[in-house]
Amino acid sequence: MSSKSVPVTQHIQLDELVDPFEARLDVYRDDNGAITQVAFDLSGLPRIDGMLVGKQALAVPDITKRLCGLCPVVHHLAGVRAVEDLYGISDIPRTAQLIRELLAAGSTLDNLATKFVAVDREGARAMKRAGKALMRAAGAPSHFPDVAVPGGVRATVDKTLVSEAETALEVLAETAVIKEVELLPTPDAPDAWTDTFDGLDVAVVDADGELAPLGNYLAVARHGTDTAAEIFPAADWPTRVRESRPGDSAPRPVFDASKQLGKHGCEGQRADFYRVGPVSRQVVVDKRGVSPRDAQRQLLADTAAWARRVLADGELLGEHVCDPNAATAIENADFEGHRSGVGVIDGPRGLLVHRYTAGADGIITDCQIMTPTAQNEPWLTRMLTEQMCGGGETAGVEKSIWAADPCLPCSSAPAGVMTFKMQEHAGAPADNMTTDSRDSADAPTVVERTK
Repeated sequence: MSSKSVPVTQHIQLDELVDPFEARLDVYRDDNGAITQVAFDLSGLPRIDGMLVGKQALAVPDITKRLCGLCPVVHHLAGVRAVEDLYGISDIPRTAQLIRELLAAGSTLDNLATKFVAVDREGARAMKRAGKALMRAAGAPSHFPDVAVPGGVRATVDKTLVSEAETALEVLAETAVIKEVELLPTPDAPDAWTDTFDGLDVAVVDADGELAPLGNYLAVARHGTDTAAEIFPAADWPTRVRESRPGDSAPRPVFDASKQLGKHGCEGQRADFYRVGPVSRQVVVDKRGVSPRDAQRQLLADTAAWARRVLADGELLGEHVCDPNAATAIENADFEGHRSGVGVIDGPRGLLVHRYTAGADGIITDCQIMTPTAQNEPWLTRMLTEQMCGGGETAGVEKSIWAADPCLPCSSAPAGVMTFKMQEHAGAPADNMTTDSRDSADAPTVVERTK
């Protein structure tokens, strides 16, 4: 046998089939048969955090880019950023940062396209083409990106591909869906959306509180107040947020009342559920009352404008795409004890967080991947409960799911196409969505409802 080491290939497989356009709902009833809560079932999206435990932190970015077939770019970027934070790599070359932004903007446009097919087919096609063109220009010709590396990106951009991306954005700018953003109602307009969520809104921002999908800060806005959103470093995530259902597919994270929220301070306030995504982006910049659909349209326009700024920046064509000190930081890293790194990105569905804790030799000992879907589940549960307790029709249930936009095919179902599987539970859920009611409820009865 050869003395050379033989590379070992490890295959990770998730045996879970998700039917297109089907939404699974857990319906809880009291002893009188009255609905007490309706929750969106996330069991089809199992936690994958544990798969990364025991792996080398430096190997994780190659795994994270394939964690989600719908959102591979945001997982790729969040994973690389978490590794950078873990190793103390913060000096990302300007050109590399622009390339990452180009990739992120392209991913958002590509993802949003499915949301607009039913209302503007040509606009959706233009979105998809522009998104793909931006990602190609950033160095991702295929669905799964291999662009970012700790300290920067792999390669410079191709001028020809940049030119093609500019042309695709020009075409997108002439579509009706972009031009209609200027006609969106003001938050206090008569037909403005009635927002009943009473938790927090969270979005990624820069140090000045401006929306920045690849920023290093989180802005938190509190419902029912006129105060500005509070800002804190994304690296503080582990001490600010806890899961009320640790490890569950629906972890229901909250901001802990025992911690200060941001520079203004909120000591002594209760732990709150929160939401993320297009609506939250508008709330944190003090544009309240924007409907989920209009918030998506605003995100579309903001992303197109962001991409145009990146393409127009002369440093995008620079040659310096990776910090030469990154390799030294990795080589000299001291993992005596444990260290943690946090990577965040505000993607098309909202905030995605990767947190890695590593011990000796950079081996991951603990990992948390907090998806927008998981963070928005409490909001979706409240909307579904309001709809079904109030005798709402199927259309209202569909609109609730579209608003929270879970990372499942059903969230892109055209009106009237979504189907539902109602899983009936005897026994009310406990503690206002802070514990797992499945522990005390009887085994569910599954009732399928289709249209």
